[in-house]
Amino acid sequence: FDATEVDIVSAKRVTRTQPKASKMDDDDSPSVIDELAEDLGFGDYLGEEDDNEYYEDHEHDQLPDVESYKAQMGHEGRPASLKKSICVAVCSFVLLTAVLAGVVSALMNAGEPEVVEFEDDASNEGNADNWDKGESKHFLMIREYVTTVRGISTFDSIQAQNGVQSPQYLAAQWMAHGDPMNMGVPVDMPNLEFDERYAMAVFYFATGGPTWSAQLNFLSGGHICTWNEAVEAFDGFAELRYGLSECPPNAANPFPRALIITESNNMTGTIPDEIRGLERLQIFHLENNPGITGSIPDGFRRMAALQQFTVSFCSLTGTIPPFVSELSSTIEAFALSGNKMDGPLPESLSDMTNLKVLALDRNEFEGNIDVVAPLTRLQKLFLDKNHITGTLSDSWMGNFGDLQALDLSENLLDGSLPPNFFNQVNRVNLNAIDLHANSFTGSFPSSLDVSDANTALKYLSLHENRMTGTLPQSIFTKLQQLQLLDVSNNLLDGSLDDIADFTPTTTETISPLQYLYAGGNGFSASPIPSWISAFGSLRELVLPETSLTGQLPDWLFTDMPKLQHVDLQGNQLAGAIPNSIGQAKELVDLYLKGNSLSGEIPPGISQLTRLQLVLLEQNGFTGDMAGKFCNPNNPSKMLNVVKISNGEENGIIKTLVMDCEEENLICDCCTKCCASGNDICNTEVDWTQFRLYWKPHWNHGYYDSNLNF
Repeated sequence: FDATEVDIVSAKRVTRTQPKASKMDDDDSPSVIDELAEDLGFGDYLGEEDDNEYYEDHEHDQLPDVESYKAQMGHEGRPASLKKSICVAVCSFVLLTAVLAGVVSALMNAGEPEVVEFEDDASNEGNADNWDKGESKHFLMIREYVTTVRGISTFDSIQAQNGVQSPQYLAAQWMAHGDPMNMGVPVDMPNLEFDERYAMAVFYFATGGPTWSAQLNFLSGGHICTWNEAVEAFDGFAELRYGLSECPPNAANPFPRALIITESNNMTGTIPDEIRGLERLQIFHLENNPGITGSIPDGFRRMAALQQFTVSFCSLTGTIPPFVSELSSTIEAFALSGNKMDGPLPESLSDMTNLKVLALDRNEFEGNIDVVAPLTRLQKLFLDKNHITGTLSDSWMGNFGDLQALDLSENLLDGSLPPNFFNQVNRVNLNAIDLHANSFTGSFPSSLDVSDANTALKYLSLHENRMTGTLPQSIFTKLQQLQLLDVSNNLLDGSLDDIADFTPTTTETISPLQYLYAGGNGFSASPIPSWISAFGSLRELVLPETSLTGQLPDWLFTDMPKLQHVDLQGNQLAGAIPNSIGQAKELVDLYLKGNSLSGEIPPGISQLTRLQLVLLEQNGFTGDMAGKFCNPNNPSKMLNVVKISNGEENGIIKTLVMDCEEENLICDCCTKCCASGNDICNTEVDWTQFRLYWKPHWNHGYYDSNLNF
C-alpha cells in the first residue's frame, strides 16, 4: 500500500456554501487543500478557470459541412435565424437549470462548512503500528486544517523524525486512519467538534495515554462527551465522571464543559499547547499526577469560557504566566497546589477579580501578600508553604467579606495580628484561619473582647510563631463555634489554670472545642486546668512541656468520653495513673513520657481496646504488664489483638515503650525498653507526627467547588 495515494473513488465531497478564506485567494501557490481538492475532482469549484482556448481555435473544424448535416437530418435545412433561436433557447434553459440547482444547493447547505469525508480505512483498529500511514492525503488534509486554518498546532510539531512520533503526529494519524468515528476533514472553515477531538487526542498522547491506569474511554469511537468513566460518589455528589463530561443535555451540537482527572492515573508528560482547541471548556481539573511536568501552556489563554483551572499535586515548574489576567472575566477558581513552581506572585493576579478560590500552596512562590488584596470575592485563599512576605492589616482583612478559609501558614509573614482580626462584621463566613509557622508577634487582638460573638470561626491555628501574653478566656466564649485551637510553640506565659473558671455545669455559652494544643510555651507551673473538663466533646488534648504538676485527675477520663489522643509529655506530673482510665474507651494514643509518674499500671487499662501508641518511658512505673498490656498466657504477645487477612493475629497496640530495662518492671510485649534515667532513649522518632490530628478537611477544600451546572 502506497501511503501517498488515496482512492479517489472512496472520497466524497460535501457541498459548502461558505466563501473561501481570503488568504487562500491571494496566494498564487496552491495549498495542500487546493491540491487535494483538485485530486478529488472539484478544482473548478475552488476558483480555477476552464481553458477554452482550444475549442475556440478549432470550433469550425469540428462542425459538419452543410450536405452532411442535411443527410443526417433527412430533410432540408431550416433558415439560419430559426436554428440560431433554437440554439439560444436550449442554452438558456440549460444555464437557468444550472443556476437554480446552485441556489437550491446553497440554501440547503447554508452555514455548513465544507468538509472532505473519507471512507473507513480497513485498518482503523489497533495501535499506531496499524494506523500510521505516513503522509497520506487524509493525514495531510488534517495537518493543513489544524495548522494553517485553525492554528491549533504548528506545522513543525506534526512530525515523525528519527523514529520519534510527536503527540501531534500521532493524534493526526489516529484521526486519519484509527478513529472509528472517521470525521470529515474541514477545508477552510472552523469546526469546533473536530478541533476538540484533535486537541484531546493530542492531550492523550502528550500525557502518556497508552499507559494511563484508567483509559477513561479516550480514543473510543463515540463523541468525546463519552470519553469518561463514572467514579464512586463522594461529598454529596450523585455521580462524578473522570474524563470529559458535563455535556449540555439534548444539545444539537454537544460539547464537554469539564475535563476532570483528580486521582492518580499514571499520567506522564506535559500539558500540550493544543489544549487551546477546547475553546468551550469551562472546568479543567488535573490533580494527583506527579508525572505531569513542564509549565502552564500558552494555549489556556484562548479558553475564554474557562471558569475553574486546577493543576494540583503534579510537578509543574516555572512561573505563573502573565496571561492569567486575560481570564479575569470568567475564571472563578485558580489552583496550583503542590507543584514545583516559583517566582514572584505576578501583578496580573490582581486583575482576576472574579476569583472565589485561589490555591497556590506548597510551591516556592515569593512576593508580598498585598498582591491578592484586590480579590475581594475570594472565598478560599491558600498560600501556605511558600515564601510570601508582608503583614496583615485591618484594611487587608477587610477586603474579604466572603472569605471562608484562609491559610497563610509556613511563610515569612510578620508583625502583629490586626486589632479587628476576630471581628466578624465583614467576615461572617470565615470558619478557618491557619497562620502557623510565620513570625507573628504580639498578643491576641483586642477584638476578642468585643461583645459580638463570632459565630463562624471553627479552626484557628497560630502555632510556631512568636506571640506573647496570656491565652484569654474570651477565645472560648466569643468564638462560639471554635472546634480547634492550636497555639503551641509560641511565647505565651501566665498560668494555664488561671485562664478560665468555667466547669462542666457552667451556664456560660462556650465553644464546642474538640482539639486543644497549647504545648511548648512559657506557662508557669499549675495542675491540669479543671476548666478543660467543660469541653465534653474534646477529642485531642495536647499539653506537652507546659509545667503541669499534680496528678492525673479522674475527670480527664470520665468527663470526656470522646477523648482519643492525650499528650502530656515532659511535665512534672506525679502519682499513679487512675483506674478510671479504663472508661476512656475511645483512647488511641497515650503520651505520658518524661514525667514523675509511679506505681503499677491499673488493671482498667486492659479495657482500652483501641490503644495503638503508648509512650510511658522516663517515669517510675513498676510491676508486670501481663494482663494489662501483655497476654497473660503468652506475655510476648499483646493482650488485645485483631485478626488480619491471613488468619493471623496482630496486637492492636503498634508501639509500647516503657522503662522495662529496670528490674522492677516486666514488659515482655513492649516494642522498646528504656532505662528510667535515659533521656535519649526513644528520641529517634518524632512521635508527634503520629497524632490523630492533621490539617482539617477545609485545607485544600476547593475540591468541593461546584462541579455541576
